[in-house]
Amino acid sequence: MQTFRLSENCSLHIHPTEKFKDVTMNLDFFLPLESTMRPAHFLLSFLLAEVCDTSRTKLETQKRLDDLYGASLSVTSDPRGNLDLLEFSCSTADSHYVSDSLLYRQMEVLRDYACCPYLENGLFESHLFEECVQKAITAVRMTLDDPSAAAVEEASLRYGGAMKKRCLPSESELCCVTNEACTAAWKELIDQAEIHLFVLGNVDADECLEAARSLFSFSDRNTMVSLQADPETRPYSETILKKPISQSFLVQLYEDGLRYQDPLMPAFMLGNGILGALPTSLLFQEVREARSLCYSIGSENLIYDGMLRITAGMNRRDLLEAGTLIAQQISRMQKGEFSDDQLETARSMYINSWRGSMDHGPSLIWDDCRSVLLHTEDSIPRMIHRFETVTREDIMNAYAGLKLAEVLILEEDADDPS
Repeated sequence: MQTFRLSENCSLHIHPTEKFKDVTMNLDFFLPLESTMRPAHFLLSFLLAEVCDTSRTKLETQKRLDDLYGASLSVTSDPRGNLDLLEFSCSTADSHYVSDSLLYRQMEVLRDYACCPYLENGLFESHLFEECVQKAITAVRMTLDDPSAAAVEEASLRYGGAMKKRCLPSESELCCVTNEACTAAWKELIDQAEIHLFVLGNVDADECLEAARSLFSFSDRNTMVSLQADPETRPYSETILKKPISQSFLVQLYEDGLRYQDPLMPAFMLGNGILGALPTSLLFQEVREARSLCYSIGSENLIYDGMLRITAGMNRRDLLEAGTLIAQQISRMQKGEFSDDQLETARSMYINSWRGSMDHGPSLIWDDCRSVLLHTEDSIPRMIHRFETVTREDIMNAYAGLKLAEVLILEEDADDPS
């Protein structure tokens, strides 16, 4: 990856590769994570994807993308760890496969939709604003209609910290966001956010740099962001909520205290494969297959939070027994009571998964982004090498400090006929 400074805390990063037949550009705006700004940033991901000052209707936007050989454009609000991210992504055909030079026009799309929105009297066009508020509310409803997702959100809200700040905004919060607040949030992104432009594909670095310096004139800014959330330590808390659903959902949040760059992180990640992330895992085999105590179960390593999350769907009557059995599997991880086959299966699957991500454009760009944010060269090949050297003792040490901090049970209503 080649990096060029555009202004203070605004950079261009070029990852030249001939692996893909398209070129992807991501324009990323980073700010420190603040829960008060989450609703406005979430709305911006809808407002800024529709139109811009030079393409004021959806039809004009679509025609512009079609003229770029069917380019795609997306805008996402995707907070991670301890930072808020608004990302503009545009992909189109590699110019080597068409009789046209597309790089400048592709980058211009990012510039126009991120930096030149369609405003009337200094605010977003009123009909567009109201439409996007309703779209945002619908998106939240659709996500939380899934009881499993709703349980995870509730657990994160109750745990607090960065996990709470990353939760979806509520309908009432979205309804309270004004046009003025959204416009101010956009201006803050342009004027204060740490900005990184990533280009992935078979491109010429000099042409990219010339286009970026021609199209973008971001002022210097002193905003500095941190991807890694500080590991939390909170007293144990348990909450039971009832809802008219067909099965109960259990969410457990464990504090592990590890940062992404901790030497034990590769061992913790492999251990998660042994514990609950793979079909061969202890949780799946012991809790679901052997004893039929749940319909679904799995674990997830929240690597930028110093947390591990276990989720399971089951009948209400099995909650207590399943909770006891889950605790036993955690104890097995801490004592190293898993087979060599389980370790080698996890190692093989994780190595193959990370190796496969080297052929996946979004994964490559995120790896570049992570390296920039963490000021490290911990690339995909390096992580693969670290997986290769993980031992049973490493996993035991990684799991030694695991502590259950939050339990959320979303219980099926006793009166529900299903």
